[in-house]
Amino acid sequence: MYGLLYLALFAYPYAFATVRNWRPQLATLPFLSIFTGSLLSLALVEIFFNPWWKRRLAARMADPMNANKNPMALVCPEDRLPPMFVASILLPMGLFWFAWTSSPTLNYWPQVLSGIFIGMGMVGTFASAVPYLVDVYLLNANSALAANAFMRALFGAAFPLFAKYLYRRLGVDWGTSLIGFFAVAMLPFPLLFWFKGKQIRGWSKFSFDL
Repeated sequence: MYGLLYLALFAYPYAFATVRNWRPQLATLPFLSIFTGSLLSLALVEIFFNPWWKRRLAARMADPMNANKNPMALVCPEDRLPPMFVASILLPMGLFWFAWTSSPTLNYWPQVLSGIFIGMGMVGTFASAVPYLVDVYLLNANSALAANAFMRALFGAAFPLFAKYLYRRLGVDWGTSLIGFFAVAMLPFPLLFWFKGKQIRGWSKFSFDL
């Protein structure tokens, strides 16, 4: 996601300034669609998914079988994943939409609006993954988040290095589609963590199982 975010900083000006021949100031305005998608994603997480997570936790706390357990032990990290299910579908949708509406012979509005789905996909994944890491590692969450930020920074640094060559060689359509195919390849992973998350967490000596 972080690599894709930094890739977009090249892809959008290239698609609208170079390919569509817009003025540089105008070519940055489509970033507002990504911003809009980001806000929509945060709103959906707050309105639908966070209350769902709280109900799941409250139900476990109300169970007499759990009366003497530490409340932190009743937190199920996999309950944080549903926003990622939605985001993982919206992201490749937005990428392919952006790719195949990029021709300068086509109206620009469909390509501009594709950023809403890209923004929702990126932020929806972050809004799910970060709380998931916190719930998995608990007292070690600060180190887990720092390690995650380090890896994110590496991807953020790497993607812009090949963005120019990617888009000049493949064009906006196939260059963005290539990234979209990688996003499609990642689709099973949220489900893998949903069904096998506890087993996978068990492989780490730093995750907590209170």
